Amino acid sequence: MDIPERLIDTWIFNTNVGHSPKRFTTAHRSILHCRKAAHNKFYKEQVAQPYQNPTDRRIQQRMAQGQKGRMPYSWFYFDLVKNVSREKTFHSCQIPQKLSEMLILSCTQPGDVVLVHFGGSGAELEVCRRLGRRFLTAEIDPTYHAMILERLRTGQICEKYRLTKRTVPVKELAIQPMLWSE
Repeated sequence: MDIPERLIDTWIFNTNVGHSPKRFTTAHRSILHCRKAAHNKFYKEQVAQPYQNPTDRRIQQRMAQGQKGRMPYSWFYFDLVKNVSREKTFHSCQIPQKLSEMLILSCTQPGDVVLVHFGGSGAELEVCRRLGRRFLTAEIDPTYHAMILERLRTGQICEKYRLTKRTVPVKELAIQPMLWSE
């Protein structure tokens, strides 16, 4: 029996929250990335990172042999899904679609099945569909479940599932702003 291979990768991002005078700012998340067996293939050519020094003689030889780039590291830099992003929903913990795409491409081919443990906003499922992968997922929250079904049915994020910008009149604020003067 094949034992699933479990990989812990790290997603690194810029952040403007969580700063503390007593410790380093956390600007990463660990990602549990599983493959069904140790005999799975890793499709480097689908996720190769461009060479940083293409004028180097050794790199030029590799490129002449058809290599597209270097093997990715086990840490990935992708920006957070910001509130102004095209893919942002009201889900509080979205993973960027480009990150999901890289992980899916690294170990699957079109027609393969991807297990997405938490359906969330449906972003990973949208990536699977775009890449020609089948998927299986679960979502316990009825609101997120409805959002996923609608997103998959229409191919877009419905406005009712997007974050909405609200303007609160100053007089309704719990804490009134003050001007500081000397």
